[in-house]
Amino acid sequence: MSITISPKRNRALSMFTLAAILVLCLTAQLMPSSSAGFTAKVTNTANSAASNPYFTCNAAVLANKPYLYYKFDDDGSPVIDSSGNGRNGQVATNSTGRIEAVPNDGSCSRERAGKFLRLFDPGPNTQNYGLITSPGVTPPNTFTIEIWFKTTTTRGGRIFGLSRSLTGVSYVDRHIYMDNQGRVYFGVYPGSYKWIFSNASFNDGTWHMATATLSSAGMCFYVDAVRMTCVPEVTQADNSFRTGYWRVGRDSVTDWGGAPTSDHFGGDVDEAAVYLSALTPEQISAHYIAGR
Repeated sequence: MSITISPKRNRALSMFTLAAILVLCLTAQLMPSSSAGFTAKVTNTANSAASNPYFTCNAAVLANKPYLYYKFDDDGSPVIDSSGNGRNGQVATNSTGRIEAVPNDGSCSRERAGKFLRLFDPGPNTQNYGLITSPGVTPPNTFTIEIWFKTTTTRGGRIFGLSRSLTGVSYVDRHIYMDNQGRVYFGVYPGSYKWIFSNASFNDGTWHMATATLSSAGMCFYVDAVRMTCVPEVTQADNSFRTGYWRVGRDSVTDWGGAPTSDHFGGDVDEAAVYLSALTPEQISAHYIAGR
């Protein structure tokens, strides 16, 4: 048996199909578009999210157990050691520096109540040696020193390091300083002067973080968490004296490479810390990210 469809019936079916397609197209165009949005509250007790491990300098520093930590958020003396180890610093009575209470303008922008220390270079023939001085410490051979700074000076100066005496002109070692061109140095003295420095200048009026490490792996220096260089063969500092003092501000750098015009550092400093370990590049990077 065969079935024959007449041409008239076939045309009717085709017109019906075309009409149905047109209706579907018109319906799709007339339907309103859809969108969605949402908000969410993230609670994180670990002070971390995504690729940023810490939100504040304070959290980043304390996570690595500093030996001492001066945030310079207090007004006057003593300068509180925020490490919890009680190594409070003392302010030189004849200093020409002062602590500026400037919220939102310190090195760590997220710490809105933070302050920083402003150091003034009063020129030659003054006695402002070491604005902030720690209690006496045993000079470590494995360590990290770290400090934020901001300056436009063209006279250089000593920023942070170990001194043999509490006050006055002193023998210095394990320190960070700047030359007249704004290049930053890290120096130790294992029987002779050893220093490494940045090729770039950092006296551009913006905040920078300098980090220096010494360990059995050598001496390394970083600015803004970027490694300037490492010298594997230098693994010792000067161990000829039993007691030293971590000093922020002036001390003599006359005999060191790139010796600046001034021993004073004229500029702002913040978040000075010392660790009895060599921080890893990842830890240093976390400190810098937390401050930005």
